[in-house]
Amino acid sequence: MAPIMRTKSQTFRQYLPSGLLGIGAAIVLGAAWHGPAVSQSPPLWPRDSGLPLRAILPVAAQVVFSDVDNRTTQGAAIESMVAQGIMLGRSPTEFAPNASTTRGEFALAVQHMFNLPTLAQSAAIPDIPLGTQVYSAVQAIAPYYNQQLLCPGCALGQNFMPNQEISRGQRTVALVSILVAQNRLQLLGRADTDSVLANVADASTLSQPARAYFATAIKNGVVELTSGNRIDASLPVTRAELAVLLNSVQQKFSIPRAMTSP
Repeated sequence: MAPIMRTKSQTFRQYLPSGLLGIGAAIVLGAAWHGPAVSQSPPLWPRDSGLPLRAILPVAAQVVFSDVDNRTTQGAAIESMVAQGIMLGRSPTEFAPNASTTRGEFALAVQHMFNLPTLAQSAAIPDIPLGTQVYSAVQAIAPYYNQQLLCPGCALGQNFMPNQEISRGQRTVALVSILVAQNRLQLLGRADTDSVLANVADASTLSQPARAYFATAIKNGVVELTSGNRIDASLPVTRAELAVLLNSVQQKFSIPRAMTSP
């Protein structure tokens, strides 16, 4: 395997915490998010100083990830995401492309790529320390998360559970919501939605409100169908899959390149 990542010369340090569990829902001005609590080994997480560090992830000169081949389309996408500070390695030498993306990683990547502002007023998220980068990112994506589209009538909780894997459905709804809010996409109407989803094998599992989001995503290349022409909204998203998708979205919708942090 060839050397992979070659990024800018400026070092970008991120601090990783321990102890945060699972995934769930975040509260925004009284509206909560929901998701099942799943105990997992916590992945590496960027966070502010002042708490124990698990690692320091550089976006530095001549970084080489031993588990990525930048001669491939996937490797080039990962390289672009890391060079912009949108995604980070799980260690200084490994990107972990086949590992599941956590909700917190997704929040950090999306906030940075779309330059989403942090809410002026926000409610507490009990399982994320106030003032951390993860906290700010979660608050920034909260208006676009729309968890109830995927689980109408679910009881809502206050925890976000940032280390739980994000699903294909959560990723798709959030990205479409952001693109619509930024006037880069327009949700399909009922007739077009039904037409796009007519041959999608598991379209019947989607709630009625969610159908327009997935149909819009499919038509505009924001979600890729799996084997058997399925959405598989509950499946996790690997880190490589997220990098490839975000790279494609950035190019397709002419989203300006993100700046790395100083």
